[in-house]
Amino acid sequence: MALEVQPLAAFQAATVGLILWGSAQVAEATRGAVQSIPREQHEAASALGFGWVGRHVFVIVPQAVRRLLPPIVGLLVNVVQNTTIAAIIGVGELLETANRSSERLLFATGKPHLFSILLFVMALFFLVSFPLTRLAAYLEKRLL
Repeated sequence: MALEVQPLAAFQAATVGLILWGSAQVAEATRGAVQSIPREQHEAASALGFGWVGRHVFVIVPQAVRRLLPPIVGLLVNVVQNTTIAAIIGVGELLETANRSSERLLFATGKPHLFSILLFVMALFFLVSFPLTRLAAYLEKRLL
């Protein structure tokens, strides 16, 4: 007897997987941003009388956020592009939906429409990804 995967269970699995992956990426980017702040900044804040919390809230984190924004925007681009992995586990994702629509149109009209549908999907990915990529490049130049 074959194990049948329910669509809701597949959606939940994709959601959990993407959340875990995204969380690990954000944690690593945050760690890198905080560690990139020079040690002298910690020492200067300590010399001014800040405790550990004050040092981080008023000195370290504001500087780290400026260094964190470009990688976070880049991560957002990756999340948008990597959701196609969800199709592997059965979620009705954009490329899978385009393929199914093409099959339905082929059956209904007798004419292949896969190229035009995939061209539309490509344009949609471009319209979402390109502005985010440009934003990441702008933030990297402006903030670093």
